[in-house]
Amino acid sequence: RLNGNVIDVDAVNRQVALEDGTIFSGSALIIATGVSRRRLNVPGEAEFEGRGILRSGARDKESVSGHEVVIVGGGDAALENALILSEFAAKVTVVHRRNAFTARAEFIEQARDRSNLEFLPRTLVKRITGDERLRSIELAEPATGREFVIPADALLVRIGVKPNTETLAGKLELDQKGYIVVDSICRTNAHGVFSVGDAACPLSPTITTAAGMGATAAKAAFSLLVR
Repeated sequence: RLNGNVIDVDAVNRQVALEDGTIFSGSALIIATGVSRRRLNVPGEAEFEGRGILRSGARDKESVSGHEVVIVGGGDAALENALILSEFAAKVTVVHRRNAFTARAEFIEQARDRSNLEFLPRTLVKRITGDERLRSIELAEPATGREFVIPADALLVRIGVKPNTETLAGKLELDQKGYIVVDSICRTNAHGVFSVGDAACPLSPTITTAAGMGATAAKAAFSLLVR
């Protein structure tokens, strides 16, 4: 059912409840809830969504032409977007809470060679401020206690993703990071319940992997229906 928000999943009886009260049940259930990007959860983040906070560096690259951009994160996604946006922006500042970056070495080396790209390690975002649009970012250095503000016309947050499995806690086996544990044919620990895609595959979150898992789970689920 399109546009129906799921509020509860009964893994034992293979039932899904929607917020309008509708309940679906079946002999098999395939869960493909995916992942969501992690948020900073700081003041101003929700307020400036779409008013300076970018959703995609590749898609929004031309919109930052001549502007100052802040990117939060230290992995591949953060550094790759920093390289893309630095080709258009006047300045790109990469803010990372740790001292060491986890991005691949070639991304870091290329970023260090960009004259308009600056790193701020061991730094946290405290607040996002502005008027009708984002104008500045309040930062803090926990190690020194220093707090300061830098100008910013745009912000891109790339601090990883989390699986959309909140409604499944205590109902299916999840790993320490909340991903659904499945076997080689995408079965969960609940009979007749399968999971595919990013929510069950943190090591290879790709369209190809999800499609392959989907085909595997569909075939395994079908075997339950024809018994």
